[in-house]
Amino acid sequence: MNLANDGKVWTWDETLLAFDLYSKFQYSKISPRNEEVIVLAELLGRKPGAVAKKMFNIAAHDPKQLERGVVALSHINKF
Repeated sequence: MNLANDGKVWTWDETLLAFDLYSKFQYSKISPRNEEVIVLAELLGRKPGAVAKKMFNIAAHDPKQLERGVVALSHINKF
C-alpha cells in the first residue's frame, strides 16, 4: 500500500490548506504520523502520507529551506 500517493490531483484550495499547515510547522515535524497532518488528511479525504508529501513539495520551494540546504523531495511537483 502506497501511503504517500492517493492518486488525486490537488486543488488550489487543498494546496493552500497544506501550505497553511506547512507554515506552522518546523520542517522536522512533517510526518504522516503527525496528528495535525492526519486531521488535515481526514478533512481532505486524503491519506496522511499524501499530505506530508505535499508539504515536502512545498518545502522544496521554500527559500528558507533551500538556504539551509534542505533538498526535500528529489522529484517535486509544482504547486
